[in-house]
Amino acid sequence: MRSEDQVKAKLHQLKQLQQSADSEAVRIQIEMLEWVLNQPTGSYHE
Repeated sequence: MRSEDQVKAKLHQLKQLQQSADSEAVRIQIEMLEWVLNQPTGSYHE
């Protein structure tokens, strides 16, 4: 399990990568990390 700081660092890294190459995979990873940082209350599989 990553710490919140590690997740934020990865999120920042991916956002920089997304600016240089508009990749669907990068966008999905960003959404997943933002979902984790926002402390989801529902099921991941909804």
